Amino acid sequence: MKIIMCTRDLDYGAGSYVKMLLKELDKNDEIKKIYVIAPKKLDGFSNKVEFFTVKLFGNFIIKIPLFSFKVRCIIKNIIASEKIDLIHTHHSMFFRNSKIPIIFTVHSLHDLAYRNNPFSNLSMTFVKMFHIIYEFLDYFQMKNSNKILFASKKTMEYSEGKYKKYSQKFIFYPNFVDTTLFYPFNLKIKDLLREKYGLNKNKKYLLFVGRLEPLKGVSNLANIIKELKMKNQNIELLIVGDGPLKDQISRNDFVKYLGKIPHHIMSEIYNVSDFFVLPSFYENSPMTILEAMSCGLPVISTEVGDAKSIIRNNDMLIKKPDSFSIKNKLEFLFGLSDTRIKDIGKINRKRIINCYSSKKNTNKILKVYRDVS
Repeated sequence: MKIIMCTRDLDYGAGSYVKMLLKELDKNDEIKKIYVIAPKKLDGFSNKVEFFTVKLFGNFIIKIPLFSFKVRCIIKNIIASEKIDLIHTHHSMFFRNSKIPIIFTVHSLHDLAYRNNPFSNLSMTFVKMFHIIYEFLDYFQMKNSNKILFASKKTMEYSEGKYKKYSQKFIFYPNFVDTTLFYPFNLKIKDLLREKYGLNKNKKYLLFVGRLEPLKGVSNLANIIKELKMKNQNIELLIVGDGPLKDQISRNDFVKYLGKIPHHIMSEIYNVSDFFVLPSFYENSPMTILEAMSCGLPVISTEVGDAKSIIRNNDMLIKKPDSFSIKNKLEFLFGLSDTRIKDIGKINRKRIINCYSSKKNTNKILKVYRDVS
């Protein structure tokens, strides 16, 4: 089987998903060739994986249409010289071909992105306007795809109402994680890693990973930690990511800012942390939750996207993304005994292995490949 894989991200979120999928498909004898259209090339793959780079720049307002139209041109060049069995795209593209089956994996919807944004300043109004415009691309891709895979069950349920005409194509396949890359390290290695990253062995580190923007709730989180520090000086906030709020967040004396960390060493960051928090106003199926749980971390999250179905522990869920609710949950978390924290970490690790491992879920996607091709 020869396939084309399209993605405008190979770093975080959807990009992490695509990298793991490529890794598993590369090992599968059924797949003979993979043409990957992406913003950069990756090392570590066999000769059957060939990259075609799409240079992207600017924010999503520019990147989204640029990707859609550039991918269309590259696909046309590939199919002119090669027989392709199917195309699997992870973002909307401006391409259709009645002879080649297309699979579309939905990692997020423009409609949900602006509907769940609680901010109403001028810049956010501008952003929402473009999300509304780009809804057309989601609609176009659903219309012209043979199967539509959803990484988030909650997003699929919403889409069954909004895109009812195409709901017979919908299939839910959750995000997944490489459990051989993201796993709990032993205490000796954790201590060495804390030295590597300049972390205090006696501090408790609460980890946030994501884009530093209002929708992720990181400003709210920083204000809460600042207040909690007055009661407990042992708490520090560990931040991984980049974005418009970087300067505002990183200048706090209780923040250890690590910047952008390559995905392949993110397991080190999870393992030097004591807890993971996701205070977002909107998510689909957060990869960071899966990775943190796979590394044996206790995870608390607002009830966004599929967080509730992934975590399966009401004690670790924040009902509303407001300061009062998040503060109460953090106080509960910091008050847990060491034994309880270890037990939660073990339960999290076991759940990821049983339900969200990359190998199990890739086999399910391969079945869809066979069905459509």
